Amino acid sequence: MLLGILAHITDDNEAYAIVRQLMDALPPGSYLVACDDTNVIHGEAMDEMIRQWNESGENPRVNRTPATIARFFDGLELVDPGVVSVSRWRPGPIHLGEIRDVDDFGGVGRKR
Repeated sequence: MLLGILAHITDDNEAYAIVRQLMDALPPGSYLVACDDTNVIHGEAMDEMIRQWNESGENPRVNRTPATIARFFDGLELVDPGVVSVSRWRPGPIHLGEIRDVDDFGGVGRKR
């Protein structure tokens, strides 16, 4: 599970290489669960969050696009509903109102 972890590896190629290395070490049938922040729902607010984080923290982070996050699952069997806003990932019946998208996208992939 890489939930909110990959955003701290700011170089995309390095992040992809780390995920490939981790998945290569696992047997077929293993799963990757990953999610990270985007800026597609609340663009300016999420960009500002990253700016403030990077100014004050020692471990920088980056927002990625949903397509960039989806690449972490290359070569894996992506489980439905795919890479989506985590609030839409298998939502059950709710009685609190409509589901709202959040700037945290992720998915689950199974190694073949």
